[in-house]
Amino acid sequence: MKKSFFPFFLLASLAIITYIFLVSCANRKSLSDGKADTTNNGVSQTLPATAYTGKTLFGAKIQQDKRENQINVAKQLNLSCIRPSAIQMDTYSGFPEVLVQFHNAGFICVTNIVATNTSGSNIVEYLHGADTIQFKKAFKQLCEDVKSNIGIDNFVAVIENEPINLKYYKGDFKNYLGELHMCLEIAKPYGIRVVSGAIHLQLVQAVKDKMSGDIRVEHTRQLMDFEKTHEVYATNIHHSFQPEKTKHDISDFVSLSKWLNSYTGHPVMTNEISMKGVTPQLVSGYLKMAREAKYAIYMFWSGDRFNGVKAAGNNSEGDALNSGVTLSEIGKAVAEFK
Repeated sequence: MKKSFFPFFLLASLAIITYIFLVSCANRKSLSDGKADTTNNGVSQTLPATAYTGKTLFGAKIQQDKRENQINVAKQLNLSCIRPSAIQMDTYSGFPEVLVQFHNAGFICVTNIVATNTSGSNIVEYLHGADTIQFKKAFKQLCEDVKSNIGIDNFVAVIENEPINLKYYKGDFKNYLGELHMCLEIAKPYGIRVVSGAIHLQLVQAVKDKMSGDIRVEHTRQLMDFEKTHEVYATNIHHSFQPEKTKHDISDFVSLSKWLNSYTGHPVMTNEISMKGVTPQLVSGYLKMAREAKYAIYMFWSGDRFNGVKAAGNNSEGDALNSGVTLSEIGKAVAEFK
């Protein structure tokens, strides 16, 4: 009996181990069912711990279109990042399902967080006073929701949108710096990346040239100085290239971006570069400059749906698709950029 028992015991043990292994594999598979898809380049997109690690992540704000079409455009362009609609803290009641869809499609969500609605002609005061209490509560909940729904490596919190734009905001600019500081403190324990709502590169040029007499230049300087001593993920800029030189243009995109990086001590990024009035040659040039200037994130904005579905003549010239289906020459310039 002893001679026959050992082989039986060995076989039984192997069967149990095999069963445990198969169950473990099945469990791992079920846990990954909700894993994000990959974008067209076959790589699942996540943020590096340090904003710039030798690679620029490209993306777009695809204006006023259905999320399925936005995903279609972004995938055809081989993008890493997408800019969803802003999330309002005064009405926040749960994590937006659209962000989960973008994440599951393989994109990093670079998302504006605003205290209240600033669209259209609605000029609002910088966050202050009693409104801060609701904002803090909502933003903390958002951080928790990001962590549990899409993960901290798939999200950038952009605080407000163009806070120096006098068409959007009014009041004491120190209140905005206070809001940005508060968001950095709340987000830090979660590991969520936070950046400002952007400064215009033309105003950065004015700061560099030591211009005065414009409150927007002073606010730009204050925000740049703030970022010197605070751990924002990157210094966020907006810019609209001028096809022809104007008095509002900058001296040189690459050198000014590098100067800004040196000034704040943070890599530079943008969640809005205007695509109005561009050509495929210009787009290719923009992409090369972004890489040369070591942008962490570089995102286009078309001014319309960016997908060519509007009637001819109603689009900006920056559409990536012809009739929302095939890549335009501009789209090809983005998708084929190496």
